[in-house]
This record gives sequence, C-alpha cells and structure tokens, in this order.
Amino acid sequence: MNIAILGCGKKKQRVTCCAKDMYLGPLYKKRLQYCINNYDKCYIISAKYGILELNRIIEPYNTSIKMLNKTQKNEWSVKVASHINLCF
Repeated sequence: MNIAILGCGKKKQRVTCCAKDMYLGPLYKKRLQYCINNYDKCYIISAKYGILELNRIIEPYNTSIKMLNKTQKNEWSVKVASHINLCF
C-alpha cells in the first residue's frame, strides 16, 4: 500500500469542514490532487491536529509549528508518531 502524508497550508477556511477542504492555497490543492491520484491512502499533517484523515471534520485554527515552544513541539511529535504507529 502506498501512503502519502501531505503538509497542510497556511491559508484556511473560516468555517468547520473536512480536513481536505480546510486548506485553500493553490499549491496545497495541486499536492492534494496529486496524492489522491497516485497513492492508496492520503493523510494531512497539521500543527494543531497532528495526522488527519482527509474526511475528518476540523475547526479552523491559526497554529504553526513555528509558534510552538520546545515542550509543545516535543508533545506534538509524540502525538504524531503514535498516530502513525496506529495507522500503519
């Protein structure tokens, strides 16, 4: 099985929606379409939510990895790693 992990985008919707529709940038949209067309399963990696399935409903947010302090970055990385272990 081929799996893609797609980076999220800075430009976002202002309403609650599924993860694949939250991000608005043209580069994100091209990467998403490429991943959908070329991989068996696609996920999005987010500073707030960690690993997201494309259809997971999420709320708008304004968080980036750069905004996190060292402790928060470590907690985020543990959350992402544990999710990856569960998914794969």
